[in-house]
Amino acid sequence: MTSPLTEIFPFLDSDDSNVKSQALTILASVVNETNSSEFCQSNYISKILDCFNNSELCIQTATLLTNIVACGGEFDGKITIEKVMEILSRDLNNESIDIYLMLLTNLTTSEDISDKFISTCNKHAPILQQMIDKFLDYNPQLVEGPGVEFSEIDKWQHFASILCNICRLENGRTLLLDRSTDNMSRLTRQIRSANAVRRRGVVGSIRSCLFDSNIHFWMIEEVNVVTPLLLPLVVNTPFTEQEKQGMDPILWMQGEEKIVEPELDIQKMLLECIILLCQKRAMRDILRQKKAYYVVRNLDYAQDDSDISDTIYEIVNLLMGNEEPLNDTAVSGSSKPTNDTAMSGSSKPEVTDTNGQTPLSKSADDTRNPTPVNSDDFDAVD
Repeated sequence: MTSPLTEIFPFLDSDDSNVKSQALTILASVVNETNSSEFCQSNYISKILDCFNNSELCIQTATLLTNIVACGGEFDGKITIEKVMEILSRDLNNESIDIYLMLLTNLTTSEDISDKFISTCNKHAPILQQMIDKFLDYNPQLVEGPGVEFSEIDKWQHFASILCNICRLENGRTLLLDRSTDNMSRLTRQIRSANAVRRRGVVGSIRSCLFDSNIHFWMIEEVNVVTPLLLPLVVNTPFTEQEKQGMDPILWMQGEEKIVEPELDIQKMLLECIILLCQKRAMRDILRQKKAYYVVRNLDYAQDDSDISDTIYEIVNLLMGNEEPLNDTAVSGSSKPTNDTAMSGSSKPEVTDTNGQTPLSKSADDTRNPTPVNSDDFDAVD
């Protein structure tokens, strides 16, 4: 039986922009998990990419490609990266920036494409730093804690997912860890965003960076990452006066209305960040001084998720276990984030569904190497 796509795609060869526009609209509406692979045939993809050459069709083209990837379609995205970054290099204030960021998010789930994204950005330097600034500065929903509703659509929210994806690569992490910028300090503030998409991507990015134990002292003492990581985990159980000694007052001054991080996968990533910071004895001692144990202990009392409890148990063992006075044995860990999963972007600006976080494996030779965020259960753009 002849596929309906064979009847629609020829219209993309038309010289009439209106005809091409209608064809793109139809194609975007019919793509699904069953036929997405058919869209990825080289002759079809080339026809779609050619539509980027018409400025009037760029948004529709990006929408169609976003839907194809969201439905499981796979194609070489390197040319697409070049096309999209050429568009964004001309105007980062594009009203449809969210569509382009969704497409980039879905494409950068591949490490090869993440590397292509970074190298393409370097050709348009300093666009990547400009995008980071846009993401960090555009905070209409930034509030004191999660759980607060915000009505304005956050057009830059999916850049958090892009950061998480490129931080699997050393050159991606290097950008965030550049001490000549305040990228990391500003990034930690996003942990308190009301937008779960931002929080998830930012915490995933920070976690990837923390696989490098050489930055831990800087992250703790200069970036002051401990408080932003612990604050979302504080429950409304009061601390004793003894427990408050050495603890950041911001943590123990939270009132009864304090809301703990509502997304369990983000809770788990925050706890995994603490585990990674425990790799060296000196850092464990600092975390003890900052009373991190009491924060996670109270969290464990207040929740009943077994995965969260297991992760907290690892922290308790690391911080409260007996240690020899001069012992500096590192926690077994990788210096490179795993690359088997990545954060997939939603194809809708208002994302609510995610697949969550791959748990840490529990085995005798546990490498404590949590995988990057995996969020690939999304619908297509309407």
